[in-house]
Amino acid sequence: MREAPPFRTLAERFPVDDLADVLIEGVERRHPAMPDFRLDPNDAADLTAYLKALAP
Repeated sequence: MREAPPFRTLAERFPVDDLADVLIEGVERRHPAMPDFRLDPNDAADLTAYLKALAP
């Protein structure tokens, strides 16, 4: 989606440590093309660790 910010900049735009809780609770779609999703705690921890690794 052209309007979406690049994934690699997510850690610059949002506190990554807070993101894990959001991902576990579930993300409801923000626009029609975005699916609702929820991650288990291990997957949320892995994703936030990856995002931290991308941050400058």
